[in-house]
Amino acid sequence: MSGQAGFFSLVNAVDLTTNTIVSVDGRPLRSDGLKPGIVTGGLGFIAGTHRLDATNDGCKPASLSLQLSPGSSPIVIVYAVDGKNASGQTIRELRVFAHANMAAGDKKSFSLIYTGQLPSVSIAVNGQTKTLQPLKELAVPGVTSVRIDQNNQPIGQFSPTDVGNYLIILFGNQPQLRAILAEDIIFKQAGQR
Repeated sequence: MSGQAGFFSLVNAVDLTTNTIVSVDGRPLRSDGLKPGIVTGGLGFIAGTHRLDATNDGCKPASLSLQLSPGSSPIVIVYAVDGKNASGQTIRELRVFAHANMAAGDKKSFSLIYTGQLPSVSIAVNGQTKTLQPLKELAVPGVTSVRIDQNNQPIGQFSPTDVGNYLIILFGNQPQLRAILAEDIIFKQAGQR
């Protein structure tokens, strides 16, 4: 595997006004950080294990050991939750989660994931009520587009033109969540062969 590349995409689902600095093996991807709600394209690195660190002013930092190989391209999600410091004061804690690739197919495929800390959150997906739990993936089968509403207010409408696997990340605080779309880049690579 020496010299081969592995890829991952990064999603900044930290619902703060400040940028999040994400470093790979001690080097920041951008010195000014990533804006909230940003989704990178595929980031290529030598296959193997890499350390990802995430920092944001006033938050407890987070890190992740990420294994990259030529046959996978996880979607890495950075998000924040409320926690307690040693003296019991509430602080924001960053978390990093790697979402594995979905199985390739010949259609559009959508899944949802919620990065909040409430035990559950109710939303409407294409008019049907769904309940999400933190980091529990919910597949939305047999659709070519997805509309998400919360409390009768639109959160997002996603209608990508290309066949592929898409992950919709729901994040933020009540009463209104935010939603962003990330594409599984391995699906694209497999379809281009």
